[in-house]
Amino acid sequence: MPNGGDGFAFVVHYDSASALGGASNSLGYGGIMNSVAIEFDTWFNVEKSDVYENHISIQTRGLEPNESHHRSKIAMSTSIPLLQDGSVHSVRIRYESKLLPVHTKDEKFSAGPYSVRWLKTGAGVIIIYIDDFTRPALVAPINLKDILALPADGKAFVGITAATGSAYQNHDVMTWSFKDACSEDCNKVGRCTEGVCECESGYYGESCQFLLTSVEQTERRDTLIRSSMQPAFIEGTYGDFDNGESAGLLY
Repeated sequence: MPNGGDGFAFVVHYDSASALGGASNSLGYGGIMNSVAIEFDTWFNVEKSDVYENHISIQTRGLEPNESHHRSKIAMSTSIPLLQDGSVHSVRIRYESKLLPVHTKDEKFSAGPYSVRWLKTGAGVIIIYIDDFTRPALVAPINLKDILALPADGKAFVGITAATGSAYQNHDVMTWSFKDACSEDCNKVGRCTEGVCECESGYYGESCQFLLTSVEQTERRDTLIRSSMQPAFIEGTYGDFDNGESAGLLY
């Protein structure tokens, strides 16, 4: 339904396996404790401090019940394709365990007041793509270890929620998958370390799929040198959200 509501969300949480959030403008995740939600909102709710009906937002209240009110957002963007145009859209959500200068320089980088302490002490990063997987729609610092209380093995529940109200619409997920972030084996020109491709000189990208020009190599080398001088905050065994996992969602 054009101009319907309310939207859907990808949720990482460690509440109960049967946790169910609220309907309507809660998008199915509002009320789930110990969670982080990436919402794809299609309805303007002035009471939730929405800035526009068509937006994405990263929402959390840490261990407390989550909510879709924007006072609990980490970052948001309205510069996205129209989600309720009736077309099939593709989304990729990527989590990397280390925030690098190249992330903060991205034009889609956004960090709210909630993120300040992570920028000071070290953080991971969530990168969201919609339709165009070469240009992010949103890049935001986040520290899952700091936000969520996870068990010793660092595992969490992941899934997709949605909700409607009087202005309804279908939320059809055609297909989705969850996988380790080092895709394509770093294209044989990099090494996978804690879920992140460390590319050989002259290559960059999440799977080392891009080749740098000579000018870009000079700028990139300077970025990597500065990055290597920064202390790493998240350390641990690859594969654990609690200890610095990198993972991606694609559907």
